[in-house]
Amino acid sequence: MPLAPINSKGEHLYFEDTGVPPNAASYTTLVLIHGAAFHGGNAIFHPMYQFENQGNIRFVTLNLRDYPGSTSTPLEVVTAALENKGGFFGTLMQERGLDIAAFIEWLITTEDIPPKSVNYSDGKHVNGGISVLGWSAGSFLPISLLAHGSSLSRERQERLGAYLRSIILLDPPYAVLGIAPPFLPERINPLREQSDSTEQSVENFFPWVSGYYRHSPDILSLLASLTRAELVAGLGQSPVEDIPPTTKRMSPEDLATVTSVAQASRAHIPLILAHPPVYTEVARRALKKVNVWPDVHVTFVWCDMAPGDHIIAAWEVSRKVRMAWPLNARRVDIVRMSGANHFPHWDKPEETMRLLTSIA
Repeated sequence: MPLAPINSKGEHLYFEDTGVPPNAASYTTLVLIHGAAFHGGNAIFHPMYQFENQGNIRFVTLNLRDYPGSTSTPLEVVTAALENKGGFFGTLMQERGLDIAAFIEWLITTEDIPPKSVNYSDGKHVNGGISVLGWSAGSFLPISLLAHGSSLSRERQERLGAYLRSIILLDPPYAVLGIAPPFLPERINPLREQSDSTEQSVENFFPWVSGYYRHSPDILSLLASLTRAELVAGLGQSPVEDIPPTTKRMSPEDLATVTSVAQASRAHIPLILAHPPVYTEVARRALKKVNVWPDVHVTFVWCDMAPGDHIIAAWEVSRKVRMAWPLNARRVDIVRMSGANHFPHWDKPEETMRLLTSIA
């Protein structure tokens, strides 16, 4: 199994690597971080791989802690984080962000990744280097990397700074950004349904999160200028019936390959739903308080047929960037994927590949 050590304790992350693109004079390495419950050695991203040569992208996909192949979080650590005694949850979130830093450093050393360089002949184009993409609930990991990178030694900051190009947040839910949810009159996210067991909630979550939602065209086109009430009034509450959810169109074998209900239920999902103020502060430090890698910009990609949780996140970030973004904050670009649900890399792999090539 391809395992990357991330500390001196023998802990590691499972990864997959598509390798150097054939005949590529230069290429970008894109580290992909999966969301909650979907992984399968990151098979959830595999449909894009057939198009990798179109953009000279080297895909490196991680399985986070508690997923197959990667080191599990001890149960007592999960319990302590959920209780948050002495601010332990914040400490754990910092450690998870720095796991990504350690993995990138290992990758640089082991795989001879080319550093980023600027080509001024074609309009100051950046060649080489590494971009990090967090999809869905996995978006918190690159955010935490940016927020806590200043805690690394100066030597490690400089080493990573020579490679890091950008951070891509692919359709994150509002929870991992610490955004307070607006009042929603109907059941929205099954993961927050207290009457179900965690594992039952996750199984209910699959068709909900992978459905297609027709939100009001007005809120989609005017997103950054909406009030909270206008946003909520225009959100689609249920998946459309004429397009089956992505997970319903997967074969049973594919669904089993890309998901892990038990392992997601053990630690990842409980931690996502815990202590919103910590997520708020980490996002603030990553995006507004730039104290490390100021040239690393963030691209927030939102899918306009995703569930309401994800439209809420896009609304909040778009609104803040447009109306109240500090001059010295990190550059954040907002990109809309039209006609895409929360699984563009599975349902629209070629279109997603073109987009990632343009922003990585």
